[in-house]
Amino acid sequence: MSLTYAVVRCHGLIQHLLRKEQYLSIVYDKLSLGDIKEYSEYKDEYSLDRKLEIITRRFVERIIFLSKIVEDEIRDFLMAFLDYLELENLKVKLRTLYGKEESAIYYPYSHFIDVNELKEARTDHAFLKLLRREPYRMRMDIMRRILRRGDIALGEAYLDACYYDYVKRVIRENERTLKVLIKFLNYEILRKLAYWLLVLGEEKVYEPITREMLQGLMPYNEEGRHIGLERAIRRLGIDVEEAMKYIETGRITDLMHLMRERELRILQRGARRRSLSLVFIYYYIQLCREEMYNLYRIFIGKENNLQKEVIIGTLITLL
Repeated sequence: MSLTYAVVRCHGLIQHLLRKEQYLSIVYDKLSLGDIKEYSEYKDEYSLDRKLEIITRRFVERIIFLSKIVEDEIRDFLMAFLDYLELENLKVKLRTLYGKEESAIYYPYSHFIDVNELKEARTDHAFLKLLRREPYRMRMDIMRRILRRGDIALGEAYLDACYYDYVKRVIRENERTLKVLIKFLNYEILRKLAYWLLVLGEEKVYEPITREMLQGLMPYNEEGRHIGLERAIRRLGIDVEEAMKYIETGRITDLMHLMRERELRILQRGARRRSLSLVFIYYYIQLCREEMYNLYRIFIGKENNLQKEVIIGTLITLL
């Protein structure tokens, strides 16, 4: 089907996404998620795992639906976008297998790596065997070296880098169609790079051995450049002094929240200017993903008895 048809469908589908008022009503128990047609199978009495499964499945269904009405080149990108859930699951397993995280929440999603097989992996061999699968192209020598050092943070950064290498490879293979998305993808990559610069430190990220393994964390067509933390922050349109106040007070999560919001606002402006292009589809799928994240924040927050105002402060709402 044509790109125009898919874009027009997205203009209609975006009307079904949750609005800020609905999130607030759910937080304050004035509205059940099951009262919303898109989530009619949801029940308040369900376990947290069951609730999150319903939320994730709705997100996946939305992307899969789109993938069936677009050209092959766009379909490949949509599936790569969706596969981020798979990479997040790998990071969860890394933390539970080698770190100190005892309980874990996996996204109920499988494409190249079966989530149940991942959950059952109990040894280095079983875990590393899963990492070898295409299209992520993770190097076992690198991951073994990371695990021997017990550097879980570097392991997660490497998984992120492999994921963005995969996404950028999809774009390079279909650049004529997908090049309009590069600018906006780069904002997401810059946010990830900023996070790992904060966690690992700039010296470690750019030391020769580490730099090679983390090339995926550099923006598209900027793999050879040295982008420091302040530069990444500026490119996301955030005042460096403001960002440093977050960092100095240990509010890294809040800073990442601000960066994600700015990233989406930039995309929103781009989608409004190019409302009949692929940019609008990208905007729609990012909103779908943020809806999933927002609902996760609400229900995990409720499960942990967080104050309602705290939960609301974690939400990112553009509609």
